[in-house]
Amino acid sequence: MIRAFTLIELIFVIVIIGLISSIGKYFIPDLSLIANVQALKSYIETKRSNAIGYEANTSDEQDEKYVCVKFDYNYIKDDEMNSKVKFAFKKSIIDNLNVKTEDNETVNELCFDKYGRPYNGKIDDNMSNFLKKFVIITLFYKDQNKTIIVAPYTGFIK
Repeated sequence: MIRAFTLIELIFVIVIIGLISSIGKYFIPDLSLIANVQALKSYIETKRSNAIGYEANTSDEQDEKYVCVKFDYNYIKDDEMNSKVKFAFKKSIIDNLNVKTEDNETVNELCFDKYGRPYNGKIDDNMSNFLKKFVIITLFYKDQNKTIIVAPYTGFIK
C-alpha cells in the first residue's frame, strides 16, 4: 500500500505558508532609503576620488579638469552604464532629492576639482562657484528622510 499526502493536506500546508508569509511581510523593515543613502554617498565619494586623481590623467590642452555629479536619476543611470561600479538606486527616491546649501541655494550639479573641493556647477578660474557652505542632500521615501552632508572647502562627505 502506497502512502501519500491527500490533496486537502497539501492545500492546508499551502494556506498556512501563505498566512505566515503575509504576516511576516509586515515585520521586515523597508531599508530602501538607507540603501539609497549609502549608494548615493558612495557615488559622490567615488566622483570626488576620481576628481582628485583626474589631473594626473589629463593632457595639458584639456581645460575641463573636474568631475561632476548631477542629481538626476537618468544622468546617474547613464553614468553607471559607463562604469564598472553599479549602484541600485530607487527612482522614486532619487527623483525626490532635495540638494541645497545652508543658505537654501539649490545645487543641481556638484563638481569637484583636482583637490577634491566642491563647487556648485562648473569650475571657473575665479572660483565664483566654490562652495563655502555645507551642502545638505536630503532623500525622502514614504514618511522618512535621511541626509548626506558635503563639507565646504574639503568636500568631505558625512
